[in-house]
Amino acid sequence: MEHRHKLRKQVFIYLKVFDQHTGHLLGNLGDISKQGMMIITHQPVALHQRYDIRIQLPATEDFSKKFLDITIESRWSAPDVNPELYCTGFLFVDIQVEDFAVIDQMIDLLTFEG
Repeated sequence: MEHRHKLRKQVFIYLKVFDQHTGHLLGNLGDISKQGMMIITHQPVALHQRYDIRIQLPATEDFSKKFLDITIESRWSAPDVNPELYCTGFLFVDIQVEDFAVIDQMIDLLTFEG
């Protein structure tokens, strides 16, 4: 695993992450920072690949959008403590400027403190 400049925060709601092009469920969001995220999957993910993803946001009045569409690149992958799952770290590579506010909201509202 490579060093990160900012620590990611673990989410307490596993949001679904989909491939934008196929609609296929890639996995669930495990943690997030302003620079990237970890997705928990059932299959290993190829490294250094780009993915156009759609994160399904909670259906609450806290979020003005239903989905967050971004492009990410896989950076590392490792088996989860559950041997049926994999954890893969991704870097944000293409995100709309206005969506950084949504990332901030996700960090503020959906992650554990500390």
